[in-house]
Parts: sequence; C-alpha cells; structure tokens
Amino acid sequence: MKYRVVFTTHDTQIESLHGGARLFDLNRTELAIFSFISLMDAFKTANISPDVYIIADRITDRLRNFFISQNVTEIIDVKPHGTFETHGLKPGQFLAWLNTAYEKILTFEPEDIICHVEDDYVFVEEAIVAIDELYKMAGTYLYGFENTDFIIHPSNEPAMYREKSLTGKLDYRLFYSLFRVWVQSDAAHHTLFYKQRLIHDEFMKNAYINEDVHNREPQLWEFSKRNLGLRPIPSLANHMNPFNSDRHLNWGARLDQLYHKYNLGKY
Repeated sequence: MKYRVVFTTHDTQIESLHGGARLFDLNRTELAIFSFISLMDAFKTANISPDVYIIADRITDRLRNFFISQNVTEIIDVKPHGTFETHGLKPGQFLAWLNTAYEKILTFEPEDIICHVEDDYVFVEEAIVAIDELYKMAGTYLYGFENTDFIIHPSNEPAMYREKSLTGKLDYRLFYSLFRVWVQSDAAHHTLFYKQRLIHDEFMKNAYINEDVHNREPQLWEFSKRNLGLRPIPSLANHMNPFNSDRHLNWGARLDQLYHKYNLGKY
C-alpha cells in the first residue's frame, strides 16, 4: 500500500470557480502553495513519503517553479480544452482536468491510497496521521461496514448538511477512531481519499469521465450511498472559500504556522 497524491491546480485567468473571494484574501497562486505545503506537512508529520503528481492546468511559472523546488514525482500538463467563464468552468476544461487525473490514477496499484486534492484545501498537521490510522483499523472502527468500500472527504463542510436533497437521508451514522469522530456523508467534492481499485467502480469512474460536468459530483454521492462516505469531526482540511469553510478551527493560525515553518515568503 502506497499513498499517491494527485494534486489538481490552476492559477491563471480566474481567481475562483465559485465566483467569490478566498479566505484571508489569498490569490490562487498563494492558496495553491499553502494547500500543497499543508498536505506535505501532514504527510511529514505522519512519517509517510507519498508519490506526488501535479495535474497542472496552465499554471504560472511561479507556481511551476515552486513544484519543481518540492521535488514532486511528476508534473503533468493538461492540454487546453474549453474556455473559462466568469463564475465557473465551461464543461470542456473541467473534463480535461479530471480526465487527466483519471488516466494517471489508472496506472497505480489496486491497494494504493489515492489522495486526490484540489488546490483550495488547507490541511491540519495531524490529517494524514488520522486518515492512515483509520485505514489501518477500519475493520475495527467501521462497525457494521467492516467489508464495505469507503471514501474519505477530509473536510467537514457545513453546506453538506444544509439540504436533505443532497443525501436523501437523515440518519447519519457516527464512527469513532483514535483521532477523530467520522460521520457518514453522501455529499462529496473532488478532494477525497480512496483505494485505487475503486476507480473501476461505475460511479467512481463516471465522477471523472462523465461527459456531463454537472453530473460528476452526484456520481460520488451515488457511490457513497451504495457504499460508505466519511467526513471527520472536526475537519482535517478546510475548503478555503466563504461558502464551505469549517469555522471550528483556527485556519489563520495554521497558515501562519506554515508560512514561518517553511519560509513561504521566498516563493
């Protein structure tokens, strides 16, 4: 079992796919750097060395040079396809991002853990420690679901619980591990952890290659309904926009810690 980080990033043309400002007034390049460093810091804390693949969609020289300085395994450039709109992406470009990630993930081993991260999530220091411990002890902790395939969404976003229509259910189960409480959740984004063999599941596959861009995340919801989706309480990562932020943790303090620990001003 090996961890494979698939980090999708873009820092030109638009600041936000959501049409809103990022927390702490970070621009896209700054946020991508903080996101990546926070994830690598979490792996370092867990004493785990993952392979790292950057899915780069027309990134700036500044961001490319940053990734080169981090000695990532591979930088994979996405071929331009489609154009950007003011509040989001036309389907073509989003398809290209995820299709490129999908093609790379297919080359990994079945028991590898895929860490697919979008570049606007910041991780807490103990994130990988908690996730790795859950994987190792899943047969004990996930009572009633010991033999069930699961995916982990590292952020516990308030928006995921506002609408019953997102999940179609109200009976969320709780599971207790050493470092977190895990709540069953059907709603999902494309920042998630899962075993590579799940990429062959019909719904997981369609979450990456479905031609209808608006039907990709619902494919993840459907997978979670039929199997198991988990979110940690409190969050192990934060979606850094005003709509989905988990305000139970001090994310400003985490950014300050990373800035000084890794001298991020030099980038």
